[in-house]
Amino acid sequence: MARHVYVRPSTPKDFPLFSKWLVEGTKDNLFDPAVFTYKGTTAWCAYNKSGPLVFMPAQRPFMMESLAINPDASEIDIAVALRELFHTIVSEAHKASEGEIYFGCQDEATIAFATKHEFKEVPFKMFRVRLSDLEG
Repeated sequence: MARHVYVRPSTPKDFPLFSKWLVEGTKDNLFDPAVFTYKGTTAWCAYNKSGPLVFMPAQRPFMMESLAINPDASEIDIAVALRELFHTIVSEAHKASEGEIYFGCQDEATIAFATKHEFKEVPFKMFRVRLSDLEG
């Protein structure tokens, strides 16, 4: 027999169980209470006939993706350009009432920029899936 699991937005009646599982029931869940203050956060509930199985908040952070730097530009011009781009992304995040910005980088100079501008290295591995990869 198939085991049917469905997903719905969580509701206020879910809060006691949701919060209990966040705090007590799930080891290493990386829960950050601030996520619930972001406009783009949606809390989901996967359930079956027995009741809730898993709750998951999902947010829409801004992602600073990659850089295409003019090879002839000076280091100072690049630094100022990165600062201005970062300030613009911060403003856009505020306008959208979102709460986080991610910046994927591996170049040492870019890492130094990120660190100088209050980015913190995330303490976990991050994974991605492209929706096009899910298609046949």
